[in-house]
Amino acid sequence: MELEIKCLECGKRTRRFEMGPAVFTPGGCEEILLKDAITCPKCKRDISHEKCVTPSGMFMITLMAIAIGMKGKKDGYFNLPSHLRGLVIVTKENYDMLKAQSKASIKLVNKL
Repeated sequence: MELEIKCLECGKRTRRFEMGPAVFTPGGCEEILLKDAITCPKCKRDISHEKCVTPSGMFMITLMAIAIGMKGKKDGYFNLPSHLRGLVIVTKENYDMLKAQSKASIKLVNKL
């Protein structure tokens, strides 16, 4: 799945950042868990934990597009576009279990 991220180390934004396999729960968590570590495309530093943010509004719009796309795929209308693939929505219990196994997280913020 692709997102716009901001590195808190160098302060630069990266649009269309491919985050790879990721997990999110709508149960009050304010971060996206990633399977792999994150390296800033601009400054090349490790920004895996609490050094990377994304706008929550754009993420929620993407989340709605994924839900609509999954419904369309289920009904046989179309396939989910590649820039929306790779995110799994889980329950709070599964999220807590996967948090211990994740190598990175992206915090959701109101503004960049």
